[in-house]
Amino acid sequence: MTIAAQQQDYANIRGLQIEGSGRRITDATHASAGFDLLVARFPFLDQFAVGKLARHLGAAAVYLFDPSRLTLIDNSRGFGFKQTLELLNRSGQTMTQV
Repeated sequence: MTIAAQQQDYANIRGLQIEGSGRRITDATHASAGFDLLVARFPFLDQFAVGKLARHLGAAAVYLFDPSRLTLIDNSRGFGFKQTLELLNRSGQTMTQV
């Protein structure tokens, strides 16, 4: 996954690259809890709980993303500047190999 704004000048490029794995949540209870978190973050979605849009939201899938590596890119600190954070899984093992 990449999060970055569009830039015309390479010196202004800043963003975040995120590596990891994702999976679809198929358990209805857990998927519902995922939607509840989304509505808690964006309360205006609650108004779409009934009607045509509710049917579309009901057909949407919920995914869980487990990040394993975050890389900050910031060319304002120098061309190609990167800082990487490797995340550990719950057993304390690095989730990815470099």
